[in-house]
Amino acid sequence: MSDKWKIVLADASEEFRQMLAEMIGEEADLTVCAQTGNGEELLDLIARHKPDVVIMDLMLAEMDGLEVLEELDEDRPRMLVLSTFNNPALAEQISRHGGDYCMLKPCRLQSVIDRAKELASGRSGAQIQEETNTRDLERQVTAII
Repeated sequence: MSDKWKIVLADASEEFRQMLAEMIGEEADLTVCAQTGNGEELLDLIARHKPDVVIMDLMLAEMDGLEVLEELDEDRPRMLVLSTFNNPALAEQISRHGGDYCMLKPCRLQSVIDRAKELASGRSGAQIQEETNTRDLERQVTAII
């Protein structure tokens, strides 16, 4: 078994994928095994590489992120979904279709990497969100003091 968690990147922006892949390449415990901007190709890459985590934007060519989630079976990798749409109903739909965690773009690349590590280690999206909310509250209280 490899000592690095395998990541597949899926985003229509090649520039975004490259920046994120470069940052992930600097992490000791992560490796990017494949990347694409195409939803249909993403399904093939998931089947071929069996990644631990997929970092996927909702907006992909040929097949969007929701369609990708619908096509995956129970033996799926952890799914970190990125979206430019700030819509609670959409986030709920992502969760219902098997998305483990949803982040709003634009976001800090290091935050994406941190969430991917948390998902790869087996933590649930709800646990991650609760801890993120606690950290944000602590920051707000510290700023007030």
